[in-house]
Amino acid sequence: MSGIFLPRDLFVAYISEQIGFKSGLALSLDELISHTDIKSKLHTQLSSAEATHVSIHHHELLDSFQMILHRLGVLPHPVAYHAPTFFRFSPRNDAIRQSVIEGVFDLLAGEKDWLLPKPGLELSQFLRNAEERWGYLGQELAKEIVDMMYLYRIGSLCEFDRFRRIDWNGTIELKELFSSESLDAPNGHFIDQRFLDYLGANFSAIDTMNWRKFEGLSGEFFSRAGYDVEMGPGRGDGGVDIRVWKPKINKNGNPPTILIQCKRQKSSIEQVIVKALWADVVHEGAESGLIVTSSRIAPGSQRLCSARSYPVRVEERASLARWLKALRTPGSGILTSI
Repeated sequence: MSGIFLPRDLFVAYISEQIGFKSGLALSLDELISHTDIKSKLHTQLSSAEATHVSIHHHELLDSFQMILHRLGVLPHPVAYHAPTFFRFSPRNDAIRQSVIEGVFDLLAGEKDWLLPKPGLELSQFLRNAEERWGYLGQELAKEIVDMMYLYRIGSLCEFDRFRRIDWNGTIELKELFSSESLDAPNGHFIDQRFLDYLGANFSAIDTMNWRKFEGLSGEFFSRAGYDVEMGPGRGDGGVDIRVWKPKINKNGNPPTILIQCKRQKSSIEQVIVKALWADVVHEGAESGLIVTSSRIAPGSQRLCSARSYPVRVEERASLARWLKALRTPGSGILTSI
């Protein structure tokens, strides 16, 4: 059985390069260790102060590598399955399903030996071909098979298969999610897609992400929903972090549709915050106000909004989890994300 035996520093450089290429994230040694399975051989060897070398079988390394990619939000599952093995020997297969599976694999092979269709028109044509031959079942199985094959290639450690989901514009350090106030996002409007994927897989990290990045998350959500988004300066903004306008409304001369106040905090949203935002809504002539929080609204604040008919609503912690699920790249399907 093949394996790897390398000096610890050389191995860390090798695996960090592979992770950086696939995820677009640069990890420190401590971050690398924290994202490995604590029960794995790799975690033991990397975290040992006495270890000078790393000795690990290839299948153990691959399992650990895919687990790290999963915890970074690159893979939707801890394991990237080998599609031909998974589908051809699935216990769900009946005679009709098995026949369609074999046909899809034959269609994939063609004359180019498992050359996967590229996203876009090429993939759409492949799915149409599968539907024409085997109907709806053919199209659905073709989607599942191609998606699994893409994910398997993403989770591969083979040097000759330098495949990833997105061609990232350079790497960014994971620690920037927690330390940097910058809203510069090479792969996004206000917060980088790599950070969104990471938060989607590590939702508790939202409590320690940088407060400005938290504002960027809200801006990103509304921007992708089609709103015209104007981020505040971050400091000295008078209580309004973000202003958004509905699609097709010219923000020049028109009041904002929504004024947004972002609160990344552990305590509940109290009445003073609600009242302040309501006053800003009235002052600017906006349609409504929105408080985005990593916690929740206090019962008294909720009663205040209802009793006085304040046009202020609150998106609480559970809403942020739904936002990140919608914004994540992994698991969203080959038609939109690969």
